[in-house]
Amino acid sequence: MAKTFAKVTQKIQKKKKLLHPKGRKAQLLARASLRDERVNKKKLLHSMRKSEENLIIDFFQEFINSPSQIEKTSFELDDIKDLIKTFIERDNDELEKLKAERRADRPTSKRQDALENRLQQETHYFLTGWKVPDLRTDENVSRLRSWTGGHGGLTAIKFCIVKKEGTPEDGKDVEMS
Repeated sequence: MAKTFAKVTQKIQKKKKLLHPKGRKAQLLARASLRDERVNKKKLLHSMRKSEENLIIDFFQEFINSPSQIEKTSFELDDIKDLIKTFIERDNDELEKLKAERRADRPTSKRQDALENRLQQETHYFLTGWKVPDLRTDENVSRLRSWTGGHGGLTAIKFCIVKKEGTPEDGKDVEMS
């Protein structure tokens, strides 16, 4: 049974007959198109989630490759927590500007809503535990420095879950999902 829309249409077009709207082949075509839409929607959500996860990893990589930090081979837990706080607060200036520009009795702009939602979500991640590269080992820092940005390269990097309060879960390599 053909599942993809392209295969079904190719199979149906061989006959070169018109389809009856309530016929078996029209239903097959409708099921295949709905399945394609559902699969494409899941692919889009997955790629968006991966790109959001890669934002903090890119931020960490830029930080450890900065001229002021290039000499350090490992970082302390407090450095990692400060780095996460810096990442969360990266758009605070723009958010304050948008709040100041908004007139009284006017609704917030879409951009301000988006920034506030992202700030709230990232703060929640930090409180409950955020999966970040473990920068406490020399080996992991060197792997992150040489990371080229692809999803495949992340398998060599070890991650830990860092919470705002408490210590990270040591010895547990967290898989990227």
